[in-house]
Amino acid sequence: MNRSSFFSDISLRRRDGLSLKPRNETTCDFLLCRIEFSEITFEGVVMTLSSEQASQALREVEAVSHRSGQLYRYQRFAPMLVLWGVVWLIGFGLTNFFPARVSWIWMTLDVIGVGGCIFLGCRGKHAATNGSAWRWLASIVVILAFYIVVLNIFQPVTGQQSAALIALIVALFYVLSGVWVGARLTITGAAMAALTLVGYYLFPAYFFLWMAALGGGSLMLAGLWLRTA
Repeated sequence: MNRSSFFSDISLRRRDGLSLKPRNETTCDFLLCRIEFSEITFEGVVMTLSSEQASQALREVEAVSHRSGQLYRYQRFAPMLVLWGVVWLIGFGLTNFFPARVSWIWMTLDVIGVGGCIFLGCRGKHAATNGSAWRWLASIVVILAFYIVVLNIFQPVTGQQSAALIALIVALFYVLSGVWVGARLTITGAAMAALTLVGYYLFPAYFFLWMAALGGGSLMLAGLWLRTA
């Protein structure tokens, strides 16, 4: 039911003395309908809303809509965080014990991670959802490309420097994503950056194990935290 036919139905039912509640309407549509006509019925008494009350009601509806959208994005983002937490846990752990095979380890795990994100992102049934998922995936590809370019230009001397660089880039991505999606992602990114710097400067000999346990673990915990929002 479009907006015009929706309010036409309301007008006819109002004229005929029927209930104002239209057929097949959503809760938000019904609230907006009542605000549009600036009146509510309580125990048979019609009470007119003032313009201030109507504006307040509209603000409340908008706040609920914003919160609902934020929670939905958290739910979509959560499994990807858990996935990359597992990738980091395995990747950094294997890097510590098999440093000579680090390229193959991370190439394999990155393919698994990106492929998993594609699968998770394409599970939505609506085109708008899929479009949003592809934007996130494009962001991941841009991060990987930026990381490769920086490695080739600056050529970090040690594996710890390369690992710290990618971890800080990912942390920055989460912080900036949080500006648009929600504060929990910003907190996740800030925590990742802090843990990376602590491990790099205070525990350089165990940095890969540090990133496997605390870096990967923090991503998985962050994913579970988003699911409980």
